[in-house]
Amino acid sequence: THRFLILCLSLVNQIGLSGHSIALVPIHVLRLSNNMSTVFFSCHVEPLKKSRDISYFDDFITTVGRLHCDVILLFMVGEEVEDEILSIVKSKINKLPSNCRIGLHVHGRKTAHAIKIYQKIFRCLPEFISFGHWVYNENDLEIARKCGVKTDLSFAAYRHNLKYFFKNPYTHNGLEEFPVSCNPIYPINPFYTWYDFFLAVFLLIMNRFFNKPLHLTFHSYDLYPLVISKRMRLFVIAKLV
Repeated sequence: THRFLILCLSLVNQIGLSGHSIALVPIHVLRLSNNMSTVFFSCHVEPLKKSRDISYFDDFITTVGRLHCDVILLFMVGEEVEDEILSIVKSKINKLPSNCRIGLHVHGRKTAHAIKIYQKIFRCLPEFISFGHWVYNENDLEIARKCGVKTDLSFAAYRHNLKYFFKNPYTHNGLEEFPVSCNPIYPINPFYTWYDFFLAVFLLIMNRFFNKPLHLTFHSYDLYPLVISKRMRLFVIAKLV
């Protein structure tokens, strides 16, 4: 509790709220340069841990539709998963909730090869990309940009020896970067640890008073099975976004 309070005070200091009067703004109507909400989620859609099972996908897309904000579904290619997830998604593309947009999650594969697989399945290039374990280099970004990718969602504090709760989006060599919100070192995943959940709740509440980009993240398997504790977290987060 003491650590959490210190972090909350650090957050207030970062956004500069002390001594300022700020009007309450509905966060869902705020828009960034690429027409995404100020608050959005990126979700790495992967098989269940230690398996290639993706049979839970139908239940997952029903669940993720309860989040009333943009959710970028980033489909995994790599680590023995080639086009399996993409093929399943293509067959169910019309069932995706209206709040979902799609992109590519490169995992242990060459970027160009992963993009080629995505293009083969969907007959188009991905607009969004992220890299497994938040690891990438300048060559990965350059290849993504040349292949038509518009936005990278892979910038995380600990991979750059930084500490922050949120970091403004910026353009890097023609590619738009939307850094993931951190705690303040690792990406905030409200469905993984209770600490991240309570921090996400605090951030979402505070975000009603200021216009800061909040990019939260999770894995598809974090919501499966949807036990009572996860249902509760989902309910609270859905009410705040």
